[in-house]
Amino acid sequence: MDKNDFCDKYFEYYLQVNGVGRMDRNITIEYEVYARIVWAEKAKTR
Repeated sequence: MDKNDFCDKYFEYYLQVNGVGRMDRNITIEYEVYARIVWAEKAKTR
């Protein structure tokens, strides 16, 4: 799987999870941090 494909899929998944908002707070923060890293990586490739 291409790195960008993975980033897109993970970020899409993150948004779905974040939208639901039923996850444990610690897990949500972890996803948020990772998503920000992914977002920065995606910004570099554009």
